[in-house]
Amino acid sequence: MKISKIFLVSLLIASQPSMAGGAPDPAEQAVIVHFNYGSTDLKPLFALEDKLESAIKQAGAGEFDGDEVAPDRHDGYIYM
Repeated sequence: MKISKIFLVSLLIASQPSMAGGAPDPAEQAVIVHFNYGSTDLKPLFALEDKLESAIKQAGAGEFDGDEVAPDRHDGYIYM
């Protein structure tokens, strides 16, 4: 799989302070990776997802939330 363009976007869903007062809740953030794929074989993508999920869990850095791949396998997104 060749990832030619990666957009790592840290989104603060709630830009105002949390309900309890103070800074926004870190659980309200996401990392979205957009990539060009171009292969009908999804096994390498699934292997990458397994590694990401394990690393995220081991680091206590949130959770892996899945993927979305275009029906023609041209591009996709990974959500964390």
